[in-house]
Amino acid sequence: MVIRIIGKFNFQFFPLDEKTIEIDDATLSQIGITKCFDVENNCVIDYDNTQDLRRKEAQERIIELKELLKETDFKAIKYSEGCYTEQEYQPIKQQRQEWRDEINRLETELGGEE
Repeated sequence: MVIRIIGKFNFQFFPLDEKTIEIDDATLSQIGITKCFDVENNCVIDYDNTQDLRRKEAQERIIELKELLKETDFKAIKYSEGCYTEQEYQPIKQQRQEWRDEINRLETELGGEE
């Protein structure tokens, strides 16, 4: 397997030339999990991706929560139009607020990126 280094955490498959290194399938399967390329030294090194994985999980959870809010928007609209009583809407309102609170917490954790 032959790859060309295009950045510290990026690689692409290319034919062999002077700017490529050859690695075996076992090493390739580790890239992006616990290994990355050291561009300066042209080698694969250990990499702790715990923070990257946590960031990805937080971003995915934010997307999921925003989708849940979107799916219940019609209930908020129906409440605003008087189709639900305060008592009927209260559990929905509480759940939506919990989702917004979690989104805010995750966005703060991500540095407001989302």
